[in-house]
Amino acid sequence: MANDPIDNPVIPITPKASVGSAGGSEDPLNWGAMAVLGGDIHVGATGCQAPEDATTKMSEVDPAWTHLGRYSKDGFEQNLDRSTNQHVDQWGEVALEIVTESGLTYKTTLIETNKAVLEAYYATDVDADGTQVIVPSATGKRAPLCFTVLLANADGDRFIERYYIDKGQVSEVESRTMQNGEVSAYGVTYRAYPSDKIADPRTGKEGSAKIFRATAADAS
Repeated sequence: MANDPIDNPVIPITPKASVGSAGGSEDPLNWGAMAVLGGDIHVGATGCQAPEDATTKMSEVDPAWTHLGRYSKDGFEQNLDRSTNQHVDQWGEVALEIVTESGLTYKTTLIETNKAVLEAYYATDVDADGTQVIVPSATGKRAPLCFTVLLANADGDRFIERYYIDKGQVSEVESRTMQNGEVSAYGVTYRAYPSDKIADPRTGKEGSAKIFRATAADAS
């Protein structure tokens, strides 16, 4: 998709108030087995307005959101990292297991070349004439990030998931290959840091990402 899935005029969106489920189930998220149809990524300026649902166009949420474009057919990989410390009782059984370290990352391959993508990959600014200095030790800034994904189930029902990250930062990059006839892509891994803007309303703990979900009518 050349644009955010919700910008596609052939995919009418179910109003937020009437978001429901496939198959008439009482469970609003009983979507069934899902296949990813596509999606894209936006990066925001620090302090920009955060999305509040899965369907509003990011350009309407805040003009400060920049479209990074599409990612490869491999989509993106979400990884929840957890390290634990086990406490064993006198009988050698685990009596308590405590999470000592945790983290959340998103790995993807950007396939479009533009100023925002180049600055995310190389972590340095691009000049007006296209010049860019590569500094291997450069570290990118933390900034808001948003993945929007279009999915479908076996019945042809379509759904949208939007992953909002308030503090995202490129923590790793993959080798960039220049091969004849192949797409010159940018493999990046974003680390999502905890933020008080997306705290869990039940526990008060700061979250690293927030997921919005909505249903969409079947595209014609």
